[in-house]
Amino acid sequence: MNYTQEISEVYGKHLEDSREAKPTACDTLLRISSVGSCLRQRAFEALKYQETNPIDKSTLIAFEIGNAIHEGIQEACQKAYSGQYELALDLTPLTNVSLSGSCDGLVWVDDETQRLLELKTVSSFGFKLAREGLPKMGHIAQAALYAMACEVDELWIVYVAKQDSWRDKIKVGETLEWVISMDEEIPEWGMTPRQIAELELGWFKSVQEDIAQGALPVAFIPNDDGELIYQEKPSPYGVPSKGGAWQCRYCRHNELCSVLSGDEVTLDVARYHANLLAGEEQEIE
Repeated sequence: MNYTQEISEVYGKHLEDSREAKPTACDTLLRISSVGSCLRQRAFEALKYQETNPIDKSTLIAFEIGNAIHEGIQEACQKAYSGQYELALDLTPLTNVSLSGSCDGLVWVDDETQRLLELKTVSSFGFKLAREGLPKMGHIAQAALYAMACEVDELWIVYVAKQDSWRDKIKVGETLEWVISMDEEIPEWGMTPRQIAELELGWFKSVQEDIAQGALPVAFIPNDDGELIYQEKPSPYGVPSKGGAWQCRYCRHNELCSVLSGDEVTLDVARYHANLLAGEEQEIE
């Protein structure tokens, strides 16, 4: 008997080859789905910087599993409810921030009630935390931004566990669901989903302004209390470490960020270092 990784390699290579940088839903500078991420990472993505830490094959396969679950739930909802799915939404006219995204669903649950559906496949650890409390603030913000764009007052956030956990009594496929009003205060944070969305809008606006002024944003990372935490240097990619921001370990621009100051950096300097890491030499203008 031989143990191999042939199918993993073949399928992973197929996903790598077919993976392309997705344009934003409405050709905007910024995408709603980047809520909760580092402000600098949002700029890297907006400016289409080459990734220094590409997603590995196993993670790409995991993403495909999540996509399949999303599509299955959407298909079931289409049979049960009237509505629209994978709907492109543009917040630019409403906010003067070049920002758009595609919501999972805009669903009529009855003749009078319309909800913004947001689906998330999560790890057993993430599922455990949510079961004991709330969805992540970033997930509420994402759903609320979509809801603002289509003027809907109810969010329907659904978590699906994609991992088992014997210790935490979690089975793959278990779900958690929340229906939250846009103007319902969440006591743990003292904010409504609308206020959380407005907080995120302010951060997106600051990224847009920095880019317009030829600068890369300061390396601020939102935490789950609605605060921005300064990160002077990123935690090493893929390596658990104490004291650093966990988001850095998964950032696909980690190596580039690690050679830059955590403070504001000009785009010329950032592009110079990006080119060096890509094996291209270029003088700073």
